[in-house]
Amino acid sequence: MSYLKIFLLPIVMLTFGSSVIFANYEIFKKDGKEGLLNPDGKVVVPAMYDKLGWSNGSTEIIDNKYLGYKKNNRWGILEIEEQSVPDPVYYSLYPVFDDNFIAAKPNSKSELTFGLINIKGKEQIAFEYNFLEVSASDEYLIATKWIDGKQFKGIVDKKGRILLSFKFKSIVEIIDNNFILSEDGDSFYCYDLEENLTTSAAYDKISVLKDRILIGNHKGKKGLLDSNGRALTDVIYSSISIKGNEIILQESNSIHILSELNKEQKLLLNDRLIPIKNNKGYIAASGNQWQLLDENFSPVNNIWYDSIAFSHSANYLILKKGNKYGVADKSLSVFSDFNYDFIESAGHYFVGAKHNGQEYIYTILNERLNPINGEKYDSVSINDNGGFIVSKNGKQGYLDKNGNKITDIKFSYAGHFMGDLAKVKYQDTFGVINTEGEWALMPYYSSLKRVNEETFIFTKKQQYGVFNLTDGIQFETGNKLSVHPAGILEESSEKIKDLYKLNGRRLFPYSFNEIQTINDTLFYIFSEKYGRYLLNNKSEKYKKLEKEIIEFGGFRDGFYSVNIDGQWGYVDTEERLRISNRYDTVGLFSQNMAPIMILNKWGYINLRENIVIQPRYESVISHNNLILAKRKGLWG
Repeated sequence: MSYLKIFLLPIVMLTFGSSVIFANYEIFKKDGKEGLLNPDGKVVVPAMYDKLGWSNGSTEIIDNKYLGYKKNNRWGILEIEEQSVPDPVYYSLYPVFDDNFIAAKPNSKSELTFGLINIKGKEQIAFEYNFLEVSASDEYLIATKWIDGKQFKGIVDKKGRILLSFKFKSIVEIIDNNFILSEDGDSFYCYDLEENLTTSAAYDKISVLKDRILIGNHKGKKGLLDSNGRALTDVIYSSISIKGNEIILQESNSIHILSELNKEQKLLLNDRLIPIKNNKGYIAASGNQWQLLDENFSPVNNIWYDSIAFSHSANYLILKKGNKYGVADKSLSVFSDFNYDFIESAGHYFVGAKHNGQEYIYTILNERLNPINGEKYDSVSINDNGGFIVSKNGKQGYLDKNGNKITDIKFSYAGHFMGDLAKVKYQDTFGVINTEGEWALMPYYSSLKRVNEETFIFTKKQQYGVFNLTDGIQFETGNKLSVHPAGILEESSEKIKDLYKLNGRRLFPYSFNEIQTINDTLFYIFSEKYGRYLLNNKSEKYKKLEKEIIEFGGFRDGFYSVNIDGQWGYVDTEERLRISNRYDTVGLFSQNMAPIMILNKWGYINLRENIVIQPRYESVISHNNLILAKRKGLWG
């Protein structure tokens, strides 16, 4: 890839607009309400409002006497030091220009509508839009309204006169009177509002890079445009970025398709090419844009996607375009609409999510993204067995992999299935259900901890116990039980421990204070009363240690690394000290060598305790036949 750098000259712009007077008032709080003090500290607005200021968070005082206020979840305008205050009626309210305000209130159908009012509350633009926002230049308003069930944008002036008709999905102001427009969300162009003139070619996407410089995307490639949409470069780059005052243009790679005779069959200006599994098509990428190619390396359609991912079954592709998701089958013959804000793969089905205010509504979908049932859920998670855990109104339930109901939505907690069982919480107690939704373990327990597929540790009425689904309760105790790699660990309030098998039989005969895992089957046990032991939990054999070993580091190649009297060395399986405990710390043997630390520096010794690498390194790592060493901050 090649790079091109363009240096930006600083552009200084001075703008003067209508001024807003900031008076030296101070907002104060009393009993959770807000009021206003004048510069002399006199209360000019009593503390009786939920909020003073405006719904956009600003606290500007207009013309030195008007201020917004919030009361009973509604906004209004008050005049400072005036006794009479009009009732608040607006859901949102904030100043924009010429002492005008964008306001929102419900219509007769309880739908939120936006309009423009003046300082006295008189309508300047009727409340007929479902959104209003001021343009970047403060000269116009970008309005949104419903037409035939769809939202479209247009531009109106301060008096509500339509300057640009309502047929656009996207309107973005660049600067002054220049805008980026899109009627369908797929094709974008630049437009001069004052001249009523389209000023650029159509692009798949246009975005603002900096100030008056734009990026135009077309067929996965990018180029630079000025604020009028005129091309500054060819559209040939895979990425365009800015660093300080430099614009960095990265050219695309090219992919050469060769025939069996090594003759060039096709040239693709793409960075990457990914075959679609069990299909003759391809996914091609250029920068961060993706497209679908058929078996002849020709585009399946003229759409460039923001991302393409395989479903879990690899039979479908999950496509993202803009902020919406859709799917296609791997034959590239069936494409869904892009209706969802998020899609997750679930076998032959999908979970689709759509925004509902600040939340999502979830639906389970087939391969054409049609709902498989009429239900909408607060959440849907894909169960480990291929089914679904769904929730509504704070409760959870289960569906099978085809979306059929296994249980009602009645649990306050629903865990994932492990094998044929799942832990659930029902009416404040825990139990276990099977894949038919039947109780495998009735919900009698304050807590359940799964040990394996059929065994659980439970608590009930201050008692701990172990329950096996086949053999029932194995044992109960008033002491805490927990799962340990060696078995079931019982611990009293005095921190005295005992070790059991799952059937309740004691695995180690003595109570102890500490247990340390050496490897999967070997454990070091210390008892103040009975001494130090090594336990093999598979063979259930244990051996008392004669040496005062404080800690085991691990076991490999026939040697245990051990801490004796605060220094480290090695013993063999017969507990014979093979390498003296003279080191600050040690690692494990590998290929007859082991790392040791002396005076905070690492080196290596062999089985005869000869130093084969002098201890002069800050850190060492053994990897296959190599030793990586760090010295003076550098690795080698």
